[in-house]
Amino acid sequence: MEEQTYRPPAWQTRLNTLWERGKWGLLALAIASQCFYAFIDGPAYQHDVGQQNGAVWNLLEGRGVALNVSYDANDISTVALYPVTWWPPMKTFLLAPLMTLTNNDIWWAAMLLEWAFLAVYFVAFFALLQAFSRVIAGWVRFAIFAVWVLLSAPTGGDTNMMSLACFILTIALSQWSLRLDRPTLGWGLAIGGAMAMAMALRYAYYPYIAILPLAFFAYGVLMKRKAWWLVGGIVAGMGLLTVLGVLLYNYAQSGVFLAQVQSET
Repeated sequence: MEEQTYRPPAWQTRLNTLWERGKWGLLALAIASQCFYAFIDGPAYQHDVGQQNGAVWNLLEGRGVALNVSYDANDISTVALYPVTWWPPMKTFLLAPLMTLTNNDIWWAAMLLEWAFLAVYFVAFFALLQAFSRVIAGWVRFAIFAVWVLLSAPTGGDTNMMSLACFILTIALSQWSLRLDRPTLGWGLAIGGAMAMAMALRYAYYPYIAILPLAFFAYGVLMKRKAWWLVGGIVAGMGLLTVLGVLLYNYAQSGVFLAQVQSET
């Protein structure tokens, strides 16, 4: 009796072909459509984004990531620089050079930043899907990517989306380093850099500093390759530097504010 070979349905074959031939075009279309939507909708200006964007004016004038606020409810004319420490400062730092590029046009500076992170958001997810191409069929990757694009309505200027984009990029880079078997300094720096950016944009990603390095250490033990410990150590070191940098900057900014208040009261 002849052994029968499995033949996928015709629709699966067509979708596989569509993905393999048109995946780069689909990625470009996803980025372009979301950037167009962001342009029509305008830059994000909800509560946290508004304060982060507003703080860029003081940063450009050398006063740090701070807002002009009144510290005396009985006299609103008493205005002091209040440091924005309830969010990490990276969003404002990223806006500053774009303000210079756009001649201090906050609308265009915020828009360019949104477009940049929208591109990272979709490129990172695309790269993550491709990293699993050996175990996930092309038509399944096509379906996942299509659903991701259709259900995603990311706001590029919101630090939740910006940090999520960096988080996905970190996972994608980690998976590619494992797939290519590259426990090298370069891959460690790339993964650590993406992780550090996510942490510098949102405090919620601070647990990253333990989880990701431990994963690389565990993989090194499992595969009996100490080179992966190097990657874990680089990622852990970059995470620690990010946390310390943000905390020290916030502490310094708070000290400036308290000194100013004390000198005026």
